[in-house]
Amino acid sequence: MKVCVIIPNWNGERLLPICLGALRKQTVRPDQVILVDNKSTDRSIEVALCHYPDLLVLRLSSNFGFGYAVNRGIETANADLVLLLNNDTQAATDWIEALRKFFLENPQALFCACKILNYFDPSLVDGAGDCLTPGGIPYKIGSSQPDGVTYSSTRKVFGASGGASAFRRLFFEKVGIFDERFFMYLEDVDLSLRAQLQGVECYYVPSAVVYHMEAQSDPDRAGCAANPQTPSRTFWITRNRVLLLAKNYPTALLVRYSLRILGGFLKSFLFHLLKGGYVGPYVRGLWRGLHDISLVQADRKVIQRSINISLRTLQRLLEQC
Repeated sequence: MKVCVIIPNWNGERLLPICLGALRKQTVRPDQVILVDNKSTDRSIEVALCHYPDLLVLRLSSNFGFGYAVNRGIETANADLVLLLNNDTQAATDWIEALRKFFLENPQALFCACKILNYFDPSLVDGAGDCLTPGGIPYKIGSSQPDGVTYSSTRKVFGASGGASAFRRLFFEKVGIFDERFFMYLEDVDLSLRAQLQGVECYYVPSAVVYHMEAQSDPDRAGCAANPQTPSRTFWITRNRVLLLAKNYPTALLVRYSLRILGGFLKSFLFHLLKGGYVGPYVRGLWRGLHDISLVQADRKVIQRSINISLRTLQRLLEQC
């Protein structure tokens, strides 16, 4: 089983030595490592090649965002197993070995989430898979909670973070690739939801450990992980939450959960009004999302026609989050 690791990058010069250094120490070395560079203005590429000479670098002509970069890597990858890794991470030495072993032992599995721990305090969980509430609010399972027995067993979860996850190539043939229109934030949640609608389940693999430097891959947030809100983050998450629902939620669920959905957006508005401080970007994101619904109408028709699970199953999946 050939393994390819894809690392999207934008101005990650100071992060790449740690990320690539960890890949060089893997107990099972990847057959291919692809760095997709969103036209960095720092020395990312030179530093990356210095630390990983066998690296395949895809140089993009502009910063097209996370989804676009990862998709170009997926199209280039020559492997049965595709692993995604943020540049602000450090994979445990047996990360690839654990994932490869899991997929060999579970031929039905098409994608999985890793155990992501806090790089600065490894006793804390950064994420043990992704969840999506009925009201359309995504969150990381176990975020900031102490690691322990709760997060040490393999189980099914809603989805996997694009920052550290693994996919059989068959997954992309069945579900599709990332939606490049999201630019950044929630494109992984969108992909996980599309997978669940197709009946493709996600598994959490606790033996596949990655340490994450929260906020460091986003230049607007680097150095301020304690206050992760920024105008751009607020705008894109708000806008993409609208598209996530507009694309994927069946009409019956939009009606059933309408109060929860509206309540979620109202709660976010009040948070930024009273505490978060980015009411302007939030309102612009909401307006842009509503405006951009027309961009996903064709996709919605295709997705709704291809749903392969019952409405009750989808409700149960969302209600458990």
